[in-house]
Amino acid sequence: MSAASGMSTALTFSRPILPKNTNIRINLHDDYRAKIFNTGSPVSGDVVITPWKDTRFDIVSITLVGRASSRVEAAQLSHYSSHAFLKMNMPIPESAYPTPRLFEAGRTYTIPFHFVIPPQLTLGACNHRKQSDFVHDQHVRLPPSMGCWDFDDLSPDMTRVEYLIKARVAEQPDLNERPVKVMEADRRINVLPTSVEDPPLNITPQDRQYRLTKSKTIRRNIFSGKQGVVTATAAQPAALRVASDFKGCAETSVLVDLAFEPHSPEIAPPKVNRASAKLQATTWFSRTPMSVPPNMGDGRQLALTGIPQLSYSMSIGSASTEMNQTSWKMRPTSITRRDSGYSSDGHPTDSLSDSDHGRPGSDSGGAKSPLYHETSIRIPLKIETSRKLLLPTFHTCLISRTYALQLTVTVADTKVNLTVPVQVVVQPSATQQLSPDPGLPSFDAAMEQREEMNADGHLQPRLLRQPDVCPQERGRLPGYNEFSLRRRAIPAT
Repeated sequence: MSAASGMSTALTFSRPILPKNTNIRINLHDDYRAKIFNTGSPVSGDVVITPWKDTRFDIVSITLVGRASSRVEAAQLSHYSSHAFLKMNMPIPESAYPTPRLFEAGRTYTIPFHFVIPPQLTLGACNHRKQSDFVHDQHVRLPPSMGCWDFDDLSPDMTRVEYLIKARVAEQPDLNERPVKVMEADRRINVLPTSVEDPPLNITPQDRQYRLTKSKTIRRNIFSGKQGVVTATAAQPAALRVASDFKGCAETSVLVDLAFEPHSPEIAPPKVNRASAKLQATTWFSRTPMSVPPNMGDGRQLALTGIPQLSYSMSIGSASTEMNQTSWKMRPTSITRRDSGYSSDGHPTDSLSDSDHGRPGSDSGGAKSPLYHETSIRIPLKIETSRKLLLPTFHTCLISRTYALQLTVTVADTKVNLTVPVQVVVQPSATQQLSPDPGLPSFDAAMEQREEMNADGHLQPRLLRQPDVCPQERGRLPGYNEFSLRRRAIPAT
């Protein structure tokens, strides 16, 4: 991938005398400490070279590099892994170099550069073995900077995602040999790519990180009998949307459905006292490429391969809602109604307490109640993102960041806990929404356009071509040009 074309590159020089320790530096245009580069943002500046002695060179390279690194400590050993997922080269024309290729002492040489933050990586950025196309699609998305911000981004010291502008002056006496570095400089930038909300995850009982439904037995006290079984069920809420400059708040809300199956019809539904939500950020990292989403499954797939994978979790933001009055609705129990002890995909759960036997809403030897009660509550969540940075959900070959909502619903004196996945996305700024990138279409848009062209082609009349029957000179075969000039179109029947 190369830098955007259309920008003239010229090398200029002047004669200010600078200290001897100043050889090469990188200056960014419109630079300030907290500057953030989003998808489509231009990254432009100058490479300034001021040698303190005459320096011969052959090549000057300016690149934008994206790199992820992780450190995993296992068996008293520290394993360090690094993956360069992005490398954009700035083309420098031959006319920009001085003749001869010599940087004179005391002169200042300025080389401008210009890059554009791409919407996604190339397909070759992830070339290891994966178990699904979903993993590959996630791994070729541009990840945000991690571990490089001025504020806490909820990541451990063992993970890092950084973007660097690298400038190198090298000498290559022989084309068959590798260039020898003469001087080098780099400049780190913070990248926060915009993202879109993905469809909800398909959670199954094998996904141990999440629990979308859970049932608990309701009792008046520890010595009384069962009043019934309450079941809480939640679905993945809308994504938490973060501003492209980290200013403002991220908000969402999750809807929790409650069902109460009484032990007998005369038992009234319990009171819902309180509901709370807490956001948990988990950073996953490994020393080898991850072939499956780290937050899905029960973890045994990676354990069988012997790949050490670690996770680091932190909680940020919490909200508690007092339920003044909850309106329960009575419903007749239907044999077609899904049992409350089942998860969202119809598989039975093991969420009942140890004292529960049989199916929810019934004793081990009792009959099921002919009715049940249901209600819904909504739990809002609002998180300030100016001090604790909420990075978007992302997956790379070595590092992933996922989020989950830990919900607690207090019914009577019983707490029902759920863990629900939630995405964090970065919404484009108002300028990006009003001025969309007029560059190349996305891969999906290009494929859709191609399919439309193929469909239109089937509706057009086909033309079969054959050569005209005309006399030829004896003893000489027709040439290709002569043959192609004597063709005519005949409509197919």
